[in-house]
Amino acid sequence: MLLDCDGVICDFLGGLLAAVNEDRNTDFLPCDCDRWDIGAAYGLDWKYLSSLAEESGFCADLQPLPGAIEAIAALDLRADVYCVTSPFSGPHWHFERTAWLKRNFSFDKSHVIHAYTKRLIRGDFLIDDKPETICEWAEAWPSSTALLWDAPYNRGGVLPSNARRVHGWPEVLQEVGK
Repeated sequence: MLLDCDGVICDFLGGLLAAVNEDRNTDFLPCDCDRWDIGAAYGLDWKYLSSLAEESGFCADLQPLPGAIEAIAALDLRADVYCVTSPFSGPHWHFERTAWLKRNFSFDKSHVIHAYTKRLIRGDFLIDDKPETICEWAEAWPSSTALLWDAPYNRGGVLPSNARRVHGWPEVLQEVGK
């Protein structure tokens, strides 16, 4: 079982927008993000957003998404669970992300994979919120199942036959239990 972190078990978008709102005295909300490109969704430069995410302490302060802690505990009883996360370039990111996953979900560092190209990692399932990642991974592993975590910014498009959209942890647990 392979899990993406940001947007699936971690509220990256909420944390990033909180940093923007504090820095720029704005009131951006995660529910207003209607496309994958966060910068375009809010009229912000990606370099600016990346600089916020790469600051020391940013990753460590992010919050788990509702229901994720309990769901990961349930998945751990059914499968060998790995977190496959795309890291930022900041000097603190890898350490903070690995520590965050240990603190919030009890992931051992051997079950945390920092990877930009997730299609290279085989598993029975991948849960991710990026449609492009889901499609690439599903194509690379046609006998496996890709689950696209539903969000306002990833709607539309066609999924491969071995991929499905899920709307929450009950659907994920049902899919894994099949």
